[in-house]
Amino acid sequence: MTSRTARITLGLATTAVLGTALTACSGGELLGGDLYHGSWSWDDLEQALDSDEGFRIPELVPADATELRLFNDQRAYGNHLSFVSDEGVTADYCEPSAIEVQTTLPSGWWPEETPESGWTCGWWQVFEADDAIYAWDSREGTPLEGAGG
Repeated sequence: MTSRTARITLGLATTAVLGTALTACSGGELLGGDLYHGSWSWDDLEQALDSDEGFRIPELVPADATELRLFNDQRAYGNHLSFVSDEGVTADYCEPSAIEVQTTLPSGWWPEETPESGWTCGWWQVFEADDAIYAWDSREGTPLEGAGG
C-alpha cells in the first residue's frame, strides 16, 4: 500500500511541477527569461554578421558601421536597429522619404522624438539622430499624427 501511495504522490507532484512550467511558458516567460524579445549589440558589422543573429541585419547597414544594437520583438514581428557610420545610409534601395509611421517597440534605447524625414529602405524606416542612425521594420508601426496617407 505504501508503494502505491508513494507513486500517486510522486505523480501528483510531477503533474503540479509540469503544469506550473507550462503555464510559465504560455505566458512568455520561463525562469526570468523573455521568449518574445531579444536584444543584441556588436562592436562592428563583421561581428554582427558572424553572430547567430546575423541574419537579422538588413543590407542597409554600411560596411563601416560600428556600435550596432538590435532589438527584436516576436509578438509584433518588429525590429529596432541602431548603428554609427561615417558613410551613412548608402544602400541602393534606400530612398529619401517622409517618416509616416512611428515605432511602438519597447527597446529602451530608442530616441524620444522621431524626425519627420529620413529614408525608406524596403520595410525599414531610417533616420539620423544623436550622431547615430536608427531604423525599424515599419510593418509594426502606427501612423504618425498628421502624416499623409
